[in-house]
Amino acid sequence: MRNLDKTFHEFKLLRINDRKKIETRLTFEFPKTLQQEQHLLFQRDLSIDDEETKEDRVKVLEITSDTAFLYECVTSSGERTRIEFVKRLSRLPVNLAEFDAYNLYCLFSPDMKEYIDVDTQKKRFVVRNTESGSTTLQIPDDWL
Repeated sequence: MRNLDKTFHEFKLLRINDRKKIETRLTFEFPKTLQQEQHLLFQRDLSIDDEETKEDRVKVLEITSDTAFLYECVTSSGERTRIEFVKRLSRLPVNLAEFDAYNLYCLFSPDMKEYIDVDTQKKRFVVRNTESGSTTLQIPDDWL
């Protein structure tokens, strides 16, 4: 992996509830890549919290031109949001997404735990676990 210049920036994830109400869902600091395009994509279901630890956990996928990383934004009551590294994603279905970050985002489940991919050996669509990369479901040909 190349050494890239990065600076930290404050980011805010906003939720638009209706035409007149916008709420800040998360405020966090994250490194901004200076020399290449960078996308931060959040899980679509933002109501997920961990009842056991009383923490809000929101998955975020960072996509740059040649790598993708999975993080979690973790917020405990009264504390500043922290970013936890989960893993570097070694395989992503970029061909299915036509090398577009937003098309790629659509291949992920709302909670970002799984994504659609192609098993090139079996020439079939599959669902993979985001963290392990293991196949969780083979999609029947007649579904697509």
